[in-house]
Amino acid sequence: MYKIKSNSFYFSLLLILLFIVFVNQRVYADETDRVYSISFAELKSLLNICVPHRYSKLMDTVLAAKKENKTPKEIEKILLLQFNIKKSDLLPLLKKMNVPDKMEDFCTDMMLNKNPVLELVIKGAVTAPKYSPQYNMAKKFIKDIKKTLSTMGSNFNIRVVLYPGGVMGDEPDFIRKVRLGQLQFASGTLAMGEMVCPALSVFDLPFLFDYEPRLYYDELKYCEIDWIFGKAAPTINRLLEENGFILGGIVDVGGYINIASLNVPIRTAADLKKITFYALPYSRIAGDVNEACGFNKTIVCKIFDMPAMVATGMLNSGPCAWYTQILMQALSSTFKYVTSFPIRGYMGGISLQSKDMYEDLLKIAGISEVFTGITKEAALNSARNILLLQYKTIKEEVRYKIRSLEAKSRKVIIEKKIYEVVEMKDEEIEKIKSRVLPLYYELADKKGKYPKWFLDEILSYREEYRKFKKEGKLTDKWYKEGIYPDGYDEYAWIKTWGE
Repeated sequence: MYKIKSNSFYFSLLLILLFIVFVNQRVYADETDRVYSISFAELKSLLNICVPHRYSKLMDTVLAAKKENKTPKEIEKILLLQFNIKKSDLLPLLKKMNVPDKMEDFCTDMMLNKNPVLELVIKGAVTAPKYSPQYNMAKKFIKDIKKTLSTMGSNFNIRVVLYPGGVMGDEPDFIRKVRLGQLQFASGTLAMGEMVCPALSVFDLPFLFDYEPRLYYDELKYCEIDWIFGKAAPTINRLLEENGFILGGIVDVGGYINIASLNVPIRTAADLKKITFYALPYSRIAGDVNEACGFNKTIVCKIFDMPAMVATGMLNSGPCAWYTQILMQALSSTFKYVTSFPIRGYMGGISLQSKDMYEDLLKIAGISEVFTGITKEAALNSARNILLLQYKTIKEEVRYKIRSLEAKSRKVIIEKKIYEVVEMKDEEIEKIKSRVLPLYYELADKKGKYPKWFLDEILSYREEYRKFKKEGKLTDKWYKEGIYPDGYDEYAWIKTWGE
């Protein structure tokens, strides 16, 4: 009998201890920040929140209590004493304000100052394959974004999901999905940008940029390409914003584009008649340019289809981005020759972001600081900081990381004689140039492929660069600090964005 009582006593004691532990854990859980993970599409539903006038005093009181860092219990007491609202009344109250179901618990925690954390899931796609320099730099940028969010308080976090090389489709799919809100940003070729901003087609013109191999490959310094993109950035962004996008930055994809060929060493302008070259299906002017250059034929194909097209003999040439040739062994093991001069011009890439994303975040911040914990001013500053960080990262790190890889790859290919570099005499280059230059204004005036005024603007920036270069005024300051010799601030448009 004694043994039974003793066992019952210990069993009861164990239950009491477990209850105490359980209560303590619940208290601890209530005091611990909860993380609510939500997609941008779900967050956008906060735009439907409407606070009836009869609750405006209540919301002002809650906000004041939160700013005084009142505890949840203290705020519950204030709600009960001043408005006769119990904690159990908050859910029906939030429903009256059109708070979406998935956000109810978060908004309740925000009202009671429980410091919940909203983890916003933002999705993006890049054309570059996984672990490529572009992909790796995008991942690094994502980490850097978090450093800029301190002005938005401790209740906000971003988790970025990045889809590489073809996972989300081709570049036209990227643009469509950003417009539908399924993606919030996309990075790809400049041809992708042409689908949003036709003016960007200008950069597909051969001979637009001076060929500066010493600056570009040997010294890895800024050159004419960087000057023009820096000057044109505000205009490009304005044109993009008119179509629902924001400029993240412009980057080298292949830089100067020489032509690699299979069985035709291109030494003269006439040799181009023996060449079948490619064009992306969404490029606005590639076919016109190829015809003007004098290529025998243009084959329309996607980026990832190019190795197969070469292998089957449909293409007997391709753009020689030096690093890409090493990455894509299917190409570098097939081609034999490469031109010494970038006949086909420049190949660039662009990062685009959803304008709606930024504008909706600002609107949500302005609805009620009670629910978001973010002032509109803090949200605007953070948006600018993120835009500036991305632009600078692309300009100062991504562009030059890729350029460095291009330089090293070029050196390897030439020194190890992976390709035979075919020299073209100046007079042969001039023959090709004489075919292409009349196309500049013909594509604008007669075919309407891009605005004439934008072409004029780009050519004026080119003349500026050449003038300052001749006068020896291109000091380090213009590319390290973004301040040009004429006083132009490359980052001014970002610093004032949203005004």
